[in-house]
Amino acid sequence: MINCECFEVPVYLQSNDSWDIARLEPALHNDMPSRGWSCHWPTIWENTDFEQGGIIKLTASGQIWGLMRFEIFPSPSNFIEIFNLETTPANRQPNPKLVAPVGKWLVW
Repeated sequence: MINCECFEVPVYLQSNDSWDIARLEPALHNDMPSRGWSCHWPTIWENTDFEQGGIIKLTASGQIWGLMRFEIFPSPSNFIEIFNLETTPANRQPNPKLVAPVGKWLVW
């Protein structure tokens, strides 16, 4: 399994017009949403090669705001490929986003 560290990152919470700290960390099987998201995350979990990659989640205020599935290719040039990247449906409003910048931190 790929060893991913946890990171704390700043996010803007529209609900109370303030900045907060969100966590980027490996997702667990029970974190996979089954309804309302564009990607079918339970199937993505089942098809993920955890020896070469994983799924990362961004959480703030006790809620998952985004998920990203990736794989790391160590040879010959050490690169990462992002296969799935999605924010929670509640955060897809054009303006204003409830939590920002979810996508930026998932890719970072």
